[in-house]
Amino acid sequence: IFINWTVNGSPVSTENPFNVPINADTEFVANFEESAIIIGKEYRIKDVATNQYITAFNTDAHTSGTNGGVGTSAFAENDNQIMIFEESGANYKIKTKSGYYIYAQAWNVDALSSQSSEFKFPENGTSGYYMQVYNTNKGNAWYYVKNENVSGTYYLFGDAAIGAAATWVLEPVAPAVVTFTVTAV
Repeated sequence: IFINWTVNGSPVSTENPFNVPINADTEFVANFEESAIIIGKEYRIKDVATNQYITAFNTDAHTSGTNGGVGTSAFAENDNQIMIFEESGANYKIKTKSGYYIYAQAWNVDALSSQSSEFKFPENGTSGYYMQVYNTNKGNAWYYVKNENVSGTYYLFGDAAIGAAATWVLEPVAPAVVTFTVTAV
């Protein structure tokens, strides 16, 4: 969604199209904000409470135990932290840039190359989204995703009620910015 035009970082108009007389060389920047999840776009998914990003710690390695292979960690330039949304009917599949799908195994959340879960991202009404997962290993039902500290490491769990659900924000890896330089004649 178009937000505004800026010159030297200062807003000059919210009109689109924007007509203005040019008397000198001027760089106009068109600023946009995403209002929906875009299929195929790269995002980092951040837990608002912890300020940490979903990260695939282990890929295809977890088979049992109390914690899965997906948690959250500080910002990193890492393909296991960049997520790509794929369409799955009215829902989404989430795949890391390194090629692993996010998958709910009962309460655990893992990163697997051959299995995926369906997700929804309903807005929570304040500052982001809730994440819901269709958990085929826990009664074929929709559950909220929580981010829980287990012995100093945060892990995702796909079996939460809304009261325990984390709030998530989606940060585009490459935000949409269009810059025009207009030369006066």
